[in-house]
Amino acid sequence: MGGMAATFDIDLTFMILGIIGGSIAGLMPGVAMSVLMIVCYPFLIPFEVFQIIQFYISAILISQFVGSVVATYFAIPGEMSSIPAVIEGHKMARQGQATQAIFISALGSFIGGAVALGFLGIIWIYSQNIFKYFTTFTSVIVITIVFIMILIGKCKNNYERFLFPIIGLTLGIIGEHPLDYQATILTFGIEMLESGIPSMPLLVGLYTLPLLYKLHKENQILQVQNKIPYFNWKEIYFDIKYFFVSVAYSIVGFWYAFLPGIGLGLVSNTLYQLQKNLNDKFKFKNPGEYALLAAESSNNSGAFSVMLPLLIFGIPTNPSQAVLYDILVEKSFVFGPYQFSKDFVISLALLIVYTSVIGFILAGPMARMLGMFYSKFEKCLYITLAILIFILTLYMASTTLDFTLSLIILILTGIFGTIFYEYNVLRIIYFYILTPFFMENWLRLGFHLQLL
Repeated sequence: MGGMAATFDIDLTFMILGIIGGSIAGLMPGVAMSVLMIVCYPFLIPFEVFQIIQFYISAILISQFVGSVVATYFAIPGEMSSIPAVIEGHKMARQGQATQAIFISALGSFIGGAVALGFLGIIWIYSQNIFKYFTTFTSVIVITIVFIMILIGKCKNNYERFLFPIIGLTLGIIGEHPLDYQATILTFGIEMLESGIPSMPLLVGLYTLPLLYKLHKENQILQVQNKIPYFNWKEIYFDIKYFFVSVAYSIVGFWYAFLPGIGLGLVSNTLYQLQKNLNDKFKFKNPGEYALLAAESSNNSGAFSVMLPLLIFGIPTNPSQAVLYDILVEKSFVFGPYQFSKDFVISLALLIVYTSVIGFILAGPMARMLGMFYSKFEKCLYITLAILIFILTLYMASTTLDFTLSLIILILTGIFGTIFYEYNVLRIIYFYILTPFFMENWLRLGFHLQLL
């Protein structure tokens, strides 16, 4: 059948499988949704389109909740979007505020899901007209503002201020020409560079593995209540300003992530940086909580809207969506706004509600369970995780026919990341992610102006 399955009823089996898969993706740093979808690809093909979509949405929403828990307790980002939780959440945890940090993350994620739910209804009504406002000119303005914000962000030294952006820009440019797929940029005639630098070995080698090495070397553990604290509801405090801040960033995050090419990592980290700048300017009390709330709210709101360019326009915006896109094409799915029937929208809305509620409930108990695991295996945890991530990264590379390149990138970035692990090497990742989209939109704008 071309299009949706005949029924749009919530299939609890696929929602539960998505929750389990998303928990695994969130728990395992560096694994994320891309590996999950590659591993699950052959198992998902036989099922109906809406069952597959349910699995994916449940997984990506839950991975945001769980990834923040891992980041808060262990300072290990499950995904790029979990980095703010590493910085602010783990800092709070080491100050004895782990429960509050997890609550802030869960609250932001929950409100983000609720805002996404509201916008889902609006998009269903106005989906035929919304896209006309997202012109090339609009995208150029947005991506340029984001680019400048990251470029002028706080830096400790010239490595972070100049060298890292240049490296990120260079890595982001390598590969296919954004507008002419017959041409390549900076490949130097090397065939395996034609598809660009793979993102997962870059992130794992540059950041995740050096971080695991650092944590193992320094033996950074929580020294409270058998090293990992219980999630204690009595320690939670709520300020009404949290609600308004969360709603505001959920709205911005939803529409920011809706732009094709903008991933959750960029949404979460950009708005996190925005709130940090506001903290410095207005001297907020508990600034770390507001920064964490901004990141988590925009992250979970964007986790759904990032799906819309794919479902409505057939534009995958990240590696995991590229896998989902292949599956949907295999199932003869017809992309377009006409797919957003009343039944389909209601089913998606219910799916968001169920998954967000379950994610909110899991955030507390899951943290303690992870803590117990950590307390028993702390001596070998980081080494085990490093080996597992290394193997999974290469496994993913072997399934995408860029094994040699991925291995080279993993080794070189691992060495670089280990040498510079005291610096903010994430600036390299930011510019690597941003550059292709930035360049594509400016080139497309120039092409349009030539035609006028």
